[in-house]
Amino acid sequence: MTMERRTPQLKNKYILDFSDGPSETPPKGFGVRHLQVALIYLGMVNYGNLFFSLSLGLVGMDDTTGSSGPVLNYTIADQGTISGLFVFGLMVGEIPAGYLVTAYAPMRLMSVGALLTGVLQVLFPSTAINLGFTTTCILRALIGLTQCFANPASIAHFSKWVTEREKDRFSFVWGGKFLGYVVIIAISAIVMSYLGGWPAIFYASGILSIIWGVSGLLWSVESISKHPTITTVEKDFLEANITNKGKTTIKWKALFTSVPVWTVIVVRACSHWTSIVMASLIPLFFTNVLKLSVNYVTFATAGLYLTMIVSSYGCAFIANKLDGHVSPKVSRILWNTIGMGGGSVPLFFLYMAEDYAVVLILIYYILAAAEMLGHKTNIIEVAPSHSGMIASAAGFLSNLFAFTGPIFAGYIIKDEEDMMEWWKKYNHGITTSNEMRKHFLLVPTSMNMNQLHQANITSEKN
Repeated sequence: MTMERRTPQLKNKYILDFSDGPSETPPKGFGVRHLQVALIYLGMVNYGNLFFSLSLGLVGMDDTTGSSGPVLNYTIADQGTISGLFVFGLMVGEIPAGYLVTAYAPMRLMSVGALLTGVLQVLFPSTAINLGFTTTCILRALIGLTQCFANPASIAHFSKWVTEREKDRFSFVWGGKFLGYVVIIAISAIVMSYLGGWPAIFYASGILSIIWGVSGLLWSVESISKHPTITTVEKDFLEANITNKGKTTIKWKALFTSVPVWTVIVVRACSHWTSIVMASLIPLFFTNVLKLSVNYVTFATAGLYLTMIVSSYGCAFIANKLDGHVSPKVSRILWNTIGMGGGSVPLFFLYMAEDYAVVLILIYYILAAAEMLGHKTNIIEVAPSHSGMIASAAGFLSNLFAFTGPIFAGYIIKDEEDMMEWWKKYNHGITTSNEMRKHFLLVPTSMNMNQLHQANITSEKN
């Protein structure tokens, strides 16, 4: 017997209510919504590809054997600063991007941003080699700025094409950036050996970004009603079940005094801080502490993210099976606890089990995949019609924290080869994740659009 989604009783104004609108079974087969989700996924792949290219490039820049291309004498603090400036660029552009993706076509803005990023990415190696550290930092910040649409635009477009019934099923799209890590790792292993070393990493990632930007402009469709080939069955299903009903205005004071909104924003920020620190400096940890070769580092890092991708598919499958058996609120808390609480445990034991460091970090990434079904999905549930704006606010605070992450790590690590120094860095991530996990447990973090309207947070333009 097919279980219908159970509608939780509305005990207070913060609990999510799914009683609005008909509950229909999704049409079978591949529909136009699947293509739009695929574009979002590939956009996140591109985002991960662009972000992680620098992490791999820094390893090649520091390879004193000269086998990986020109050697740049950056200190660990310099490397942390360059890594952090990508996030700084994101942070500066987040709030304007959130407004723009709410007012205009989000995927087209994201696509144009990807085109600009691709051009700047191709220019990065020559800038780093010939124009000095300061100019390199400025260019890296500009690359981050051109990617400011990625987060809010992907979430806004997702809310336009994915119904409540399918949200868990498609939650794997947020893991697309990790596939981007794997793609650029696989490419780097080839280009660093045969195409001139680390500069080729940036050429390859830039070209891929341009390709995705063109694809997004050609195939993205911004609304159900404007899609030229959508079937009547799929159109009726989406229009009956999509909770993002169109353009609305935001009453900022009411929005940012909302407890659920702030809980999601702060939890996401602290989670992002930990993940950015891990992603930006893990190759250096493998190289400096574990003494792995540059080529082996690429394979070890790829293994971590491939495992996380598989884990994200597994989590999405289980969550889809649990649909109708547990309330959305319980589901979000469950997955967030596994991701943030469970993921912190292996990092805590890192210093005490140095011989098993790779295994412990692998376990961290397996468990961290669960966060995609926790606070990351919860952003859309807070207010579907304003998911892009709320995502940009969360992204601003996330990137404010994340901007300091690599820089903070660069200064806290005095000896690049000392496991204790690196453990201190990871321990800060453990503390941050667990504190925010407690807030997510204690504070209800779901409201639907109708409750936001009743709370005078939003009002329809028309």
